[in-house]
Order: sequence, then structure tokens, then C-alpha cells
Amino acid sequence: MINQVFLNLLANAAQAIEHQGTITVVTAVEGDKVLIRITDTGSGIPPDILNRIFAPFFTTKGAGKGTGLGLSLAQDIIRQHHGRLFATSVPGQGSTFTIELPLSELQPSAPQPESAPDTLKPADTGNNT
Repeated sequence: MINQVFLNLLANAAQAIEHQGTITVVTAVEGDKVLIRITDTGSGIPPDILNRIFAPFFTTKGAGKGTGLGLSLAQDIIRQHHGRLFATSVPGQGSTFTIELPLSELQPSAPQPESAPDTLKPADTGNNT
């Protein structure tokens, strides 16, 4: 499900860039958290809209170009992983979406040793007398 978050954020960043621009993905570990920042040099998000972008069904796209659920679902997925998703933006300069996840959600758990079988059979010694 986390891949859906990245697909959505990267697609939104690409759509925010009208002609030419840059999308940058930066990762960092800070203490017990991992940060993933997706930054675009697109049109940016006005302050009066920025505080509503994670609301379900909110969209600035024209009819038939989006449901307004992408960022809401992305935020829900990140919360399910005990993380945060937030955005900063400067109109005319671009936006940064930051995903913050606890490292414990990303580290695989140690493999568990296989349990012994319930019953042991004697080894075949090749001597059938």
C-alpha cells in the first residue's frame, strides 16, 4: 500500500510542473524516524488551499481529472503505518511533501527459528532386521 502513496505523490508532482521542472526525492534518517521528501518545482499551492489538500474529495483539478481522494488516501495509509504526511509550499516555486515513518515500521522482524516437529521418527539406519 505504501507504493500507492509514492505513486500518488509523484504523479501529483509531475502534474504540478507545467512545462519543465524538477522532482527530487530525498531520504534521511533522523533518530528513530525515516523521512522521505518529494519536492517539485511546479506551481506551488496557495496557503488558503494548502490546509485543505488532505480532505476527502478536495481537488483543484478540473472535472473528470481527479476524484480528490489521492492525498486523503495517502495520508490514511501513512497513518496506518504510524507515520505522518504533510506538505509545505511556496506559490510559484513548488511544493514539498514529507513522509515521516518510524524505523520500527520499516525494519523487518527477526526470523523466527523453525519449531521442532511434534513427533520424531527414528532415523533409517538401513538395517531392516
